[in-house]
Amino acid sequence: MIARLEFNLPEEQSEHRDCINANKMYSVLWNLDQDCRGFLKHGTDKFERPGDVLQWVREQIPYELFEE
Repeated sequence: MIARLEFNLPEEQSEHRDCINANKMYSVLWNLDQDCRGFLKHGTDKFERPGDVLQWVREQIPYELFEE
C-alpha cells in the first residue's frame, strides 16, 4: 500500500510544515508523558508550586517547530 500526501504550495505551507514535523511533535509528547509518568511514580522535589509544573511543561515544548 502506498499513501501520498499532496499540498498546494505555497498556499498550504502551514499544513505541509505540520505534516513534516508531526514525528518530532510526537516525540516531544512521548518524552513529556514519560517524564510525567516518572514524576508520578517516583515523586519529585523539582516543583514547589503548581505554577512551576506548568512552567516546566511549557519549557519542554520546542516552539521553533511552529515558526519554521
